[in-house]
Order: sequence, then C-alpha cells, then structure tokens
Amino acid sequence: MQNSLGTYPIGGKEYPVIGLSRFKGQAVPVVDVPVMSDFRWQLNALKSRLQRPDLYEKQEHMPHTVDKLRHWLIRNIDKATEVERKEAEALFKTGAHRKEA
Repeated sequence: MQNSLGTYPIGGKEYPVIGLSRFKGQAVPVVDVPVMSDFRWQLNALKSRLQRPDLYEKQEHMPHTVDKLRHWLIRNIDKATEVERKEAEALFKTGAHRKEA
C-alpha cells in the first residue's frame, strides 16, 4: 500500500509521513522514524561489552558495568518484546554475562 502523504527527508534518509500537525500556523509532517527500545539498547550494550571488552576497559570498570546492565535487563524484562526476552534469556542461560571482562 502506497503512502499518499509521501516521505520527508531527514539526515539524508527518506521517512514515511504518517500525518500532519500544525506548529505556529504551519503544517508540519509527522514522520515514522524507527526507534530502538530501551531494553534493546541495554541488551546491545551488554552484548557489545561481552564481545569486545577491549573497547571499554579503559573507560569502565567492566565487571561493574556488566553487572549493572545484567541487573537492569532482569529488572525490566517485562518491557522486552518476545524476541528481546528470548535473546536475553539465551544470553543468561549461556552464562556469558557472568564471565569476567
């Protein structure tokens, strides 16, 4: 199905216009910009630190950071999509999140 409102360029990319709003009397496009969930962000942060601790160890105390990320994910598992939840559970099941960085 073709979007009759077209697209709007932002940062060199085109995003679908899903509606119009008004600001100071001017029509402003409402665009559908994909965003990452907080849970996905934290999960990716943990995975990145487990896969490449060398990128972070100079700026962070890795065991503490990994522990904080793991606890955040556990506390917020109810905010995860089913795919995110399964990914986190698989990571926890392997024990990779517990390895010393």
